[in-house]
Amino acid sequence: MTPDSDQRGKRKQSGSAEDYNESNRGKRVLPTRSDVWSHFKRLEDNRDKCMCIYCLKHFTCPTKSGTTNLRNHLQSCKQYKAWQDGQDHGKSQHGLNKEGGLKSFKVPETVFREATNEMIVISELPLSFTESVGWKHFCDKVNLYDPQSRKTVSRKIVEMYTKRK
Repeated sequence: MTPDSDQRGKRKQSGSAEDYNESNRGKRVLPTRSDVWSHFKRLEDNRDKCMCIYCLKHFTCPTKSGTTNLRNHLQSCKQYKAWQDGQDHGKSQHGLNKEGGLKSFKVPETVFREATNEMIVISELPLSFTESVGWKHFCDKVNLYDPQSRKTVSRKIVEMYTKRK
């Protein structure tokens, strides 16, 4: 019988019991499962604290407590709501309501077209301005409607002039 034969089926001891200290082994970091974690970041110095990536407020978030407080914060975070509204690729604009809160509203296409035509007349811009790369880029950035062609603009300006005359 060899000295290893009595160890068959058992774990090999790598050293004495004093060498094996569980405190040396770091805590296992499990991946997060909640979708709320895409909006919060754990702090480097304390993993039981986290920060909202929108308003930079700090919250307690120990692993055993759950994410209800984080989810509740997202329902009241104005910066998160503004970001969420910006993710909608609609034609809505943002403004302030009477209480100072953020609200979303939609500019009607007729108002946008009329304002564009008035801007061209008041500023004495060329009709080709509405087809320029800069104006198209501006309309795309602020989620406005597609600009009109110069023929449509000239027709609408004449209609606007005769209506006001």
